[in-house]
Amino acid sequence: MESTIVYLTGSLTGSFSFLYLITILIASFYFYRKGALIFASLSAILYGLLVDLQYYQIIPSFYYQPFLPLGRIYYNLITNFLGFFIVGLLGSFISERLKKTHEVLSTTEEQLRDLVSLNQAIVSSVISNIFAIDKTGTIIFQNNSSLKRFGQLKRYDDLNFINYKFENLFKELQYDKVIEKEVKYNNNYLNIRISGLYNLENLMEGVLIVIDDITSKIKLEEELKKKDKMVTIGSMSQIIAHEIRNPLASISGSVQMLFESIKEEKEKKLLNIIAQETFRLNRIIENFLLFAKPKPIVKFRYSITQQLKDFFELLKNSPEKEPHDVFIEIPKEEILINADRDMLQQVLWNLVRNGFKAMGSNKGRLTIRLKKNKGVKIEVEDTGAGIPEEKINQIFEPFSSNFQDGLGIGLALCKRIISEHNGNIQVKSIKNEKTIFEVILPDE
Repeated sequence: MESTIVYLTGSLTGSFSFLYLITILIASFYFYRKGALIFASLSAILYGLLVDLQYYQIIPSFYYQPFLPLGRIYYNLITNFLGFFIVGLLGSFISERLKKTHEVLSTTEEQLRDLVSLNQAIVSSVISNIFAIDKTGTIIFQNNSSLKRFGQLKRYDDLNFINYKFENLFKELQYDKVIEKEVKYNNNYLNIRISGLYNLENLMEGVLIVIDDITSKIKLEEELKKKDKMVTIGSMSQIIAHEIRNPLASISGSVQMLFESIKEEKEKKLLNIIAQETFRLNRIIENFLLFAKPKPIVKFRYSITQQLKDFFELLKNSPEKEPHDVFIEIPKEEILINADRDMLQQVLWNLVRNGFKAMGSNKGRLTIRLKKNKGVKIEVEDTGAGIPEEKINQIFEPFSSNFQDGLGIGLALCKRIISEHNGNIQVKSIKNEKTIFEVILPDE
């Protein structure tokens, strides 16, 4: 195409030889240096051939061309040839640089994409709940943890448990501060850290909120405090046992001797009251010592069915049950468990006495049940006043009692003994109707 135009416009004196340069440039951009040199060589050959053929009048000219000296023709040829190759080299140099720049940019872009993906994966995988909020209070980002815990939120106001006005928050964070606070949310403890969200020019564009669930940490700290308290109680327990149990034994012995020598019923009733209170105090001390310095669990396989039958016979003849009725519901087949019989007996007495105390002086009904369903379940149900809803989650805590004269040791001791058996104890209560304690033991 270029050769035809050059031929028609006069190859010796025409000015359209620059069309070869366009072809060479295009070749350099597509085929780089090798292609540029090949097209420059072809252009030089074609242009030189046209000039020779027209100069020697081998082919006719369609355009008038004055006679040119041979030196001028050589000058035109050399100038055009040099132009072809210089343009080819320059074009290929530029195209190769552009190619390398494009490759570097592509690599950098790919690395940036990978880095962004990695950052997103890291943020999404973080256990902490992360929120990014802009100046208007709109939540612009949530990681996976926050989506699972709080759902998709739109505004800062949706995080109302933070209990901090957005305007005040933004003003305080202007001074490059970090706000940290702990709140209780849905029976969990949350640690909240709020900091500024800055752009590349170090200008604050919003706030970043990081929320961590520290419930397990708080519970661990509380557990450590309880253990420290138990260590103190344990060291005091022997002193208490010595200072109180010995006088109680003396009082109990003296009461028995007096009871045998006194004949008047009125005085015998008073001695009975003293004996009962002495027995009650001794039982409290035993519970206290057992809780403060627990005995090791000694398990063996035995019949829980027979144990409950024997316990029921004791209960029927115990003065503690008055004025209440007691019942037992057990299956016909014998059920065996691996447990510490004495410790389990202690649990039964504590639950039954707790039921009697809940029913008070009004006649009530206490029922003991034994069931076999994914383990062994023992139920102790009373028809007492029930447990207030605000106290039901604390009923097994040490020194937390539902009764004014209670020490809060009996149920805590039950919880510990059952936990040491790898079991579970729970309570269901309906106010002024009934309370059911459920002891679930593994069927090993």
